[in-house]
Amino acid sequence: MLTLCNARVRRGPQILLDEATATIFRGEKIGIVGRNGCGKSTLLALIRGELTPDAGEYSAPPDLAIGWVAQELPDSDRPLLEYILDGDVELRAVEAQLARAHERGEGVLEASLHARYEALGGYAARSRAAQLAAGLGFDSADPGRALREFSGGLRMRANLARALMHRSELLLLDEPTNHLDLDALLWLEEWLRDYRGTLLLVSHDREFLDAIVGRILYIEGGRLHAYPGNYSAFETQHAAHAERTRALVAKRRREAAHIQSFVERFRAKASKARQVQSRLKWLARLESIAAVHTESGFEWEFAPPVKLPRPLVALALVDTGRVAPSFFSAPRNCSTRAAGISAKSNKPFSSLTFFTAEPPDCFAAAITFFPMASRCLAGASILISSTSRVGTGNAAAAALSKAWANSFRFCSSVGCARFFFSKNPIA
Repeated sequence: MLTLCNARVRRGPQILLDEATATIFRGEKIGIVGRNGCGKSTLLALIRGELTPDAGEYSAPPDLAIGWVAQELPDSDRPLLEYILDGDVELRAVEAQLARAHERGEGVLEASLHARYEALGGYAARSRAAQLAAGLGFDSADPGRALREFSGGLRMRANLARALMHRSELLLLDEPTNHLDLDALLWLEEWLRDYRGTLLLVSHDREFLDAIVGRILYIEGGRLHAYPGNYSAFETQHAAHAERTRALVAKRRREAAHIQSFVERFRAKASKARQVQSRLKWLARLESIAAVHTESGFEWEFAPPVKLPRPLVALALVDTGRVAPSFFSAPRNCSTRAAGISAKSNKPFSSLTFFTAEPPDCFAAAITFFPMASRCLAGASILISSTSRVGTGNAAAAALSKAWANSFRFCSSVGCARFFFSKNPIA
C-alpha cells in the first residue's frame, strides 16, 4: 500500500529521515516510535503529502483516502454535531448535490442521489457522529452547542471525532490520547481495534500501543527499523538487538586494536609493506562499521524557572494531628494547625469551613488558597468548627455529619483533616 525506498527528508538544515525504507501493507496497524524529534511527525507529513522526499522514493495508491487529526483548534459557532459530520466529506458532497437537485426540481437525479445517500449510511450518520462524541467524553447536550463554547481540550476531541468520522482507508494519528481521560482512552482503544483500514499510530502510551498495533516502526538515526509484534515485543527485540550490536562493536574494536598493533610493528619493514597496506584498508572499514552501530546519548537538566505560575493550593508548615474517629472525642495532644484563607472572585461562595476535633486555640496559619479565575470563591472567610464551638447536641452532630459527607479530605505524613466550601457557614 505504501512504499518508502531510501527516502531522505530534511527540515531546514536538519536531516530527519535518511535512507528510510519501509513497506506498509493494507489493513496493518503499525505503531511509530522513537525519540522526540527523531522524525515521527515528519514521516506522517510525508505520507499526507505535505512534504516530498529530497531523495529516494515514496509511493502510494492514487486517490488514497487518508484521515488525520487537525492540530488547529476550531473556533466557530458551528454546532459540534455538524462539525463532526463534516468529517464525512463524501456524504456532505451528496447532501449538497441533493439540495441543488431539489431546488432545480430534478426529480430523477434527486431519486438517484437519495439511493446514493442511503448506500453511504446517511440516515444513520447523525447517530454515528453522536456516538463518536459520546465515546470521546462529550455530554448528551453537547452536540448542539457551538464549538467556541468548549475548552481547548474538548475542541481537540472534536477534531479527533471528525477524523474518525472520515471514510478513510489510511488513518494517521499523532498522540491521539493527549487530551483524553481514561474512559475516552479505553473507548478509542476499542474503536481502533475494530477499525478496518490501515492505521499508523504515534504514541508514547505503551499500553495503548500494546492493545492495538501488530508491528512497530522504530526511527533511529533517520532510518526505519521494523519489528513484528506490539510495543512490548519491540522492547524485547530491540534490547536483544542492542546487546548484539554492542558485542559486535566490541569485537570490531578488538580487531581494530590488533590490526593497529600489527601496522605499528611492521610499518618500517619493506617486506611487510603490502600486508601493512592491506590491513590499513581493513582497519578503515572496521572503524566505519563501528561508527554506524554506536549510539549517541544526550544529557539534560531542569533549568531554574524565571517565573512560577500562581498555584491553585499552596501548603506551608502543615502539621496536622490525627482526627479522632468520632467528632466528639478530641485527641490528647493539640497538634493540628489550619490556615488562613485568601480568595478573590465574583462568585457568591463566602466561606471555607475546616473541621477538627480540637478546640480553636490550637490553630495557626498554615494554608493559603489561590482560587482559579473562573471557578473560585468570593471574599472567602475561614470558619473553624470544633467540638468546643458547636457543642455535643443532636442538631450540632447532624450539621457536622452532613458537612463531613460533602467535605474534602487532606492528609499529611502525620494525619488527616477535612474541609469543604459552603455558602452558609455552620456555627
